[in-house]
Amino acid sequence: MTDFTPADVLSQTRDDLLRPFKAQAEAERSSLAEDTFPSLTLTRRVDLREFGDDGAFDARIILLDKRVYIVLMAASDSDLCGCFELKSLVVDSFHVAPDLSIPYELTP
Repeated sequence: MTDFTPADVLSQTRDDLLRPFKAQAEAERSSLAEDTFPSLTLTRRVDLREFGDDGAFDARIILLDKRVYIVLMAASDSDLCGCFELKSLVVDSFHVAPDLSIPYELTP
C-alpha cells in the first residue's frame, strides 16, 4: 500500500472535488485547521448556468487523521439570496473537534 502525504491527499481531494465543475482558479491557500490539521481553502469561479447563471464557490478541505472533511458554499452572480459575500464566512466557520469524533470501522 502506498503512503500518501497530507499534501497528496489534499491535492487529490481538490482534483476530485473540481472534476465535475467548469471551474477557474481564483485563490488557493494551505493552512492548519485548529492550528493542527492540514487544510486547503479554495476560491473558484464556476459555471452554474444550469442553475441560472455563473457564480463562485469557496471550499475548505480538512484532513483529520484518516478522514477528509469538505465544506463548500456556492452562490450565483445574481446573488438573489444576498449570500455571495458570506461564502468565506460560512466555510471558515466550520471547526473540527476530534474528541467528539466517532471512529469509523468497516464491518465484515
